[in-house]
Amino acid sequence: MSIMNLISMGMKYLGPVVVTKLASMLGIKSPMVTKAIVAALPAILAALTGKATKSSGAGSILDMILGQKTPDPKSFEEMVASGNVDDIRKSGLEGLMGMLGDSNVDTLSKALSRYSGVPDDGAKTLLGLLSPAAIGPLKTVVEEKGLDAEGFASFLEEQKPEIAKAMPGDFARELEGTGLLDAIQDHLPRPAAAVREVQQVAENTGGGMMKWLLPLVVIAGLGWYFFGNRAPEAMPEAMDQSVMVGEVDLGAKLGSVVDGLSSSLGAIKSPDDATAVLPDLQKWDSELASLNDMASQLPDTAKSSFGTMVSNALATLQPLIETVLATVGEDSALKPILDGIVAKLNAMAG
Repeated sequence: MSIMNLISMGMKYLGPVVVTKLASMLGIKSPMVTKAIVAALPAILAALTGKATKSSGAGSILDMILGQKTPDPKSFEEMVASGNVDDIRKSGLEGLMGMLGDSNVDTLSKALSRYSGVPDDGAKTLLGLLSPAAIGPLKTVVEEKGLDAEGFASFLEEQKPEIAKAMPGDFARELEGTGLLDAIQDHLPRPAAAVREVQQVAENTGGGMMKWLLPLVVIAGLGWYFFGNRAPEAMPEAMDQSVMVGEVDLGAKLGSVVDGLSSSLGAIKSPDDATAVLPDLQKWDSELASLNDMASQLPDTAKSSFGTMVSNALATLQPLIETVLATVGEDSALKPILDGIVAKLNAMAG
């Protein structure tokens, strides 16, 4: 079983109902929760791998995992939807602290807050609530495969390259020097290589929603299809969803805009490129304003579905925007237009 299988199993706990409810509970935007989930799950797995592959560490981690009471994805969703999360949060945090240590969980929580924008207390709450999504699949693998401590350590050792691929580069940099990613440090891609990989994916895939969803898979090791509570093989079905206003398919229009934005952002290789790309970004900003106006006409049930699509679009674009701003500088003429684009996406995400 590969790490992407483990992550997809974990993300079954974290469908759109859960993401929306968590955002509401924490008083934050859904894209923040999405971004935090994308970063936290591989980080937890990396930290656990580091502990379990140390001498005598596998046995104690294995015992703690087997001792955890983790709900199945459906039960977890029902608990979160009902607001009954205190016990899950408490037991999840206690479990992580027992396995990783209090100071490491605090370090991870603070880094997650800086990276995602989730407030400090909210980041720690999310870690507790994400614990079943990390521990549950591991427990399932151990029980189904009948792994002992040696087998468990060997299994995690094999996953190191895949965990590294799933780790967002910016979050990996937030955790530099903490020791939490030591187990996968040798496998983390260099930033330049990651950018080339994203650009290659954009060049080699077709247009529409597949093209702009794939960079998220490359950057974060996850696909937005997980937030539809689907396994990877169901991805095409998720991307065929339509959200209509009159004869306009807002899902297709959103895909076109994000496709164009991804292309424009990918063309910025140096500060000198900013002037040439600015008109394109202004065009896409205007398209988003139009899209926002049409989205306001959607019925409430459709707004929820469209909001989830926008949340995942923002999660796709955010790393590209951050890379551009790091390239051109915060005082660039691109900064206000990019801030406006993010603001419009946040507004539509709800």
